[in-house]
Amino acid sequence: MTIIILTIVLFFLLVTSSIMGIPILYPLLVGIFLFSVEAVRKGHRPKDVVKMLLSGAQKTIPVIVVFIIIGMLIGLWMSSGTLSWLVYYGLKIIAPNLFLFFCFLLTCLVSIPLGTSFGTVGTIGMVLLIIAKSGNVPIAPVAGAILSGAYFGDRNSPTSSSALLVSTMTGTDLYGNLARMLKTGMPAFFVACLLFLAISPVYPLAAVDQTFVAGLPEYFRISIWNLAPLAVLIVFIFLRVKIRYAMLFSCICAFFVALFVQRFPLGTIGQAILTGFQLSGAGRVPQVIRGGGITFMFNAMTIVIASAAFSGLLARSGLIRHYETAIAAMTRKIGAYPSSIVTTLFTASLGCTQTLAIIMNTHLLSKPYAELGKTKEDLALDIEDTVVVLAALIPWNVAGAIPLKMLDAPLSALLFAFFMWTLPILRLANLGLRRRRQTRRPGSAAGNAEL
Repeated sequence: MTIIILTIVLFFLLVTSSIMGIPILYPLLVGIFLFSVEAVRKGHRPKDVVKMLLSGAQKTIPVIVVFIIIGMLIGLWMSSGTLSWLVYYGLKIIAPNLFLFFCFLLTCLVSIPLGTSFGTVGTIGMVLLIIAKSGNVPIAPVAGAILSGAYFGDRNSPTSSSALLVSTMTGTDLYGNLARMLKTGMPAFFVACLLFLAISPVYPLAAVDQTFVAGLPEYFRISIWNLAPLAVLIVFIFLRVKIRYAMLFSCICAFFVALFVQRFPLGTIGQAILTGFQLSGAGRVPQVIRGGGITFMFNAMTIVIASAAFSGLLARSGLIRHYETAIAAMTRKIGAYPSSIVTTLFTASLGCTQTLAIIMNTHLLSKPYAELGKTKEDLALDIEDTVVVLAALIPWNVAGAIPLKMLDAPLSALLFAFFMWTLPILRLANLGLRRRRQTRRPGSAAGNAEL
């Protein structure tokens, strides 16, 4: 009963902090303290509780290293003109009557190399928002298209921190996960394309504002050299080099492009690495093409560490045994993927972060999946197809709340985030079709295991 009360209290604190704009880290730390006290009250020694917290936090070391490199990569890609090249040529192909469709496609294009939803929204997302406002397009559908594209990359990119976290927590191969994600993600991508094509004429762009596009060459030398860091990353990924090394080589390439092609001073490039890229001036280009750096990822790193420590405590202390039992029973009854959806709605709502939901889903579903004969790869795919996309649809979860705040968009924008909606719906529809085709008798254990 005490655990249920603590769960309700933590849920209240997390939701309240999200509504009031208080960093999620604070209620997480309060939750860690409250549950630690309860663990001690249940008979665990304080030093054992500390060990539980540390055991969870230690699992994030590989993720934290990649977070640091991602921050460097974003800053260096900005200073090398890589992102500017993508934006410059991407915005030139926009058709006014298909603006929402191009918003989705361009955001996907940028999010794949970046691998971060927040970074994508902060770059190409802000550019598209400026164009939408100047062309009298409602913000909600534009933000929905941007959010869909941002999470297409957040889910499918080899540089994605969420993909790396899922791989680390489930003990699976990142590249193998990405290949499996393409199989389930591409149908949702095509359906989202069709939906954005269908509604784009309803929300046309009154006029294409080329001011931003025309301003890019004033700050960057737009040439084929801008694509060198992206090409290096793609080649190393194709060669299946560990992602952190692939990104490091891309960083090195971007450094030299920024230095010798863009001719930025070493101080500017060093600032891009540490605290983020920043251009001088007050125009639209300096306002939009900025950010990245190691400090850009600091908040995400602290949340990951705190979430993992919390998860380590819950997993080793036995405090959530009742939840584990209930979820295991639910998984046996309704199947693996549907159970992953329900568990996600619980963990993503309670944890208010994509990170904690990933960690908790891994812990809560590992044993039930194994009992159904599912592999670690199955679990990793289901987490990608539930937590990563559904967390952003929960209004108080930072996965969606922060991008919406960056875009100054209403909550109704979530209704237009078609990619996140269609992915789980198509997975469930596919499972239903497979079940109907089975020759096994309805309700059999084998039939449930298929789900």
